[in-house]
Amino acid sequence: MSEFRLGIVGVGGMGGRHAEMCHAHPRARVVCVCDKNEQNGKAKAGEFGAAFTPDYAEMLAREDVDAVLVAVPNPLHFSLALEAVKAGKHVAVEYPVTQTVAQYDELCAEVDARGVVLQDILTPVFEPQPLKMRELAPRLGKIMTMRSVYVGGGADQWYTNTQSRGNYFAALTIHNIVYYNRLLGESPAWVDSALHCDGERRFHSGLYMCGYPSGVLAFNEWHMGSPKAGRWLWTVEGEKGRLVYDNQLFGKSEIRLQSVDGDESFELAEGMGTAHEDAMSSFVTQILDGGSEPYVARAFGRDVIRVCEAAQLSADEGRRVYLAE
Repeated sequence: MSEFRLGIVGVGGMGGRHAEMCHAHPRARVVCVCDKNEQNGKAKAGEFGAAFTPDYAEMLAREDVDAVLVAVPNPLHFSLALEAVKAGKHVAVEYPVTQTVAQYDELCAEVDARGVVLQDILTPVFEPQPLKMRELAPRLGKIMTMRSVYVGGGADQWYTNTQSRGNYFAALTIHNIVYYNRLLGESPAWVDSALHCDGERRFHSGLYMCGYPSGVLAFNEWHMGSPKAGRWLWTVEGEKGRLVYDNQLFGKSEIRLQSVDGDESFELAEGMGTAHEDAMSSFVTQILDGGSEPYVARAFGRDVIRVCEAAQLSADEGRRVYLAE
């Protein structure tokens, strides 16, 4: 195969942006767009010079579609990705790939049986904040705790609608679950979570706490539906000081190391857009050239889904959930 031909299902939000990134690749192009919103779908197809269909089965039947980008509401990721794989298509899926570990395992088994590529677009793994925190963490000595608070997002959006969002922790808190696990190089031993949803399309809050085998405690608050601009604060506390990311106090491109020796400021690398572009470029390369490592290691992606599933179970049942294989 010398050219990568992509079909995309769901062009709202990041789906359209991911398709643009892929279409801009010198060895790839979008050939078909599928969306239940005919007006939006036809408009996006026109940008690419691609065909449009509201019928997903019709897109999967096309011989000129080598791969499918799944960018529909979260609870539909698994079923549509599985259909694409069974049709013999390579598939890239926006995170979360699935809602449960059982779904993740079923999808991966089908991928292996068909010999196609599964691309988990779990971009938080390669975003600048965790990469820089991981680089600076040795200067803290032993890490004791991590805390993060995010408040943002407008009302009447997908993330305040349980039907389109699905698992709250897989849709939103997943950012810091990935960040924490990447920073420590381990997965939680237990999780304790709670949810407060002030009706559909209103203010939704998720509280997440976990304990790691190394003894580190991590906390996260993720609040969506605020009318104000987003605030994101993340601190990592160690024996010798703390690392602080505060997008309002310091700006989006800075992390500060605060210790008894004084404060130091560190610039972050390019923003989250680079991680998304790299994900789509990696997908093209894997299909056309083969042999390259997946964008996100399967074991890591599966473990993140495992933690998110446990967090949702903890919130639903009001109890601590222990993560034992």
